[in-house]
Amino acid sequence: MANLLKLAAAVNLPDQSAIIDSLTNASGILRTMPFQKASHGLFHKFKVKQALPSGGFRAVNGSIVPHTTMDVVRQIDLKILTDIQQEDKAICEAYPGGVEKYFADELPAFVEGLGQTAARQLVYGTDADFGDEEGFSGLRQYAVDHGNTIDAGGASGSRTTIIAVRWKPGVCTGLFNENAFMDGSLITVNPLNGGQPVMSVVDTATGAVKPIYQALYEAYFGLMVASDRNVAAYIRIQDASGKKPTAGNLDKLIDMVHGSPEDTFLYCNRMGRRLLWELKDSKMMTLGAETDYNRMIERWNGVPVVLDENIAADETI
Repeated sequence: MANLLKLAAAVNLPDQSAIIDSLTNASGILRTMPFQKASHGLFHKFKVKQALPSGGFRAVNGSIVPHTTMDVVRQIDLKILTDIQQEDKAICEAYPGGVEKYFADELPAFVEGLGQTAARQLVYGTDADFGDEEGFSGLRQYAVDHGNTIDAGGASGSRTTIIAVRWKPGVCTGLFNENAFMDGSLITVNPLNGGQPVMSVVDTATGAVKPIYQALYEAYFGLMVASDRNVAAYIRIQDASGKKPTAGNLDKLIDMVHGSPEDTFLYCNRMGRRLLWELKDSKMMTLGAETDYNRMIERWNGVPVVLDENIAADETI
């Protein structure tokens, strides 16, 4: 029945923006983070210095101890974000404009869905409940692993996180596979089976099949955080007395990443942003001549506050 309804809707060519809008989550992280190509296509190698040479002073005819820098080579593997779209042959061929137009009209929904999956991975990484164990480590994970966290102590299942990130090329950045980067898009779409329909098994017990068209969506992603001074997290924030963010802790969060307005962002969901607005409300004074009462925060001491709705409001971690 769902397939028939989908076909009937297509004949009337409705505007699909309302359908997609109800499923869209704003991803401020994807919108603001920088990307660089991986050094070796499917993986990225980089060096981390263990210590800087300190040098020293010497008197005339005095001596100096020579030093060498100590490097450790590390590697980050890119992961493949992927999905396969398959549609009934009859529906595609009866669609106004044919098979190609059908897949083109469905493209925004698939790209939106993959984008949200990528955004959740960037936050939660390999956590089984909020991320994907087969993906790459996320920003919140890096903050926890490096001990760069402030804990508000909120109750499990009703708490969230505010993440501070100082993006820096070669240190803290997204990674992509240059060989898979086509037409300026991180997500590539390719028809399968030479663009021809194939038979798909729908019931293994009876051997029932149906003819379908398929397309493959792929994106090679990675996240590089080479320093413990680039990501910090204000975790377990809750909309409850004593569990809300404080001005002092937000300042501390930015200091934990050595942040500045030029390269640092604060990422939060709607609950986190609303609690920041409440914090401003408690600190604000108005004058009798003012006619605009504005509680909105776009920056915290110059650092942009960016909405990402893929940060959960029901964290259990």
